[in-house]
Amino acid sequence: MPKFFIYSILDTKAQEFSPLFLAPTEQVAKRMVLESMKGPGNLMGAYPEDFLLYTVGDFETSSGSIETGEYPHLVCGVQELFISPRGAQNHEG
Repeated sequence: MPKFFIYSILDTKAQEFSPLFLAPTEQVAKRMVLESMKGPGNLMGAYPEDFLLYTVGDFETSSGSIETGEYPHLVCGVQELFISPRGAQNHEG
């Protein structure tokens, strides 16, 4: 059964989660976050220490059901994406 995970980014200063997005794996979600940070005027790019990536559920594509029982689950701080060699390479790329 195909499944996507549901992610959101918590802005710790605003104490609010961002709109949801789907990704098939944690690594893809991290890459999506890095890609979204490119460009001038991006708050996550300017203040990565203020943002946390969470898994907030999973979505079963064959049935349309959404599970949120064991969530939210912290994946990482956005700042950590810059620390990992792969993350830094993707951001600079």
